[in-house]
Amino acid sequence: MVDKATETDTDTRSPPHEDPRVRPPDLDAEFTTVTPVLTTEKPQEPEVCTSPGCVRAATHFLNAMNMTVDPCEDFFEFACGL
Repeated sequence: MVDKATETDTDTRSPPHEDPRVRPPDLDAEFTTVTPVLTTEKPQEPEVCTSPGCVRAATHFLNAMNMTVDPCEDFFEFACGL
């Protein structure tokens, strides 16, 4: 038979709240705020492809679109209608 007093005295494990493997959630994380970084740098203009292939593709897509249709009502007809 094991004496409970002796077992408790020799048990060197930390209580669960002090066990490094069992940590409560980091409460500071809930109150962390993110401050946006403001820059004065002007955004770059997007590069536009003007090669003959790009121009032909753009022409094809524009000619296929039905600009008389509201894209919110019938997007497929707007994009592919003609």
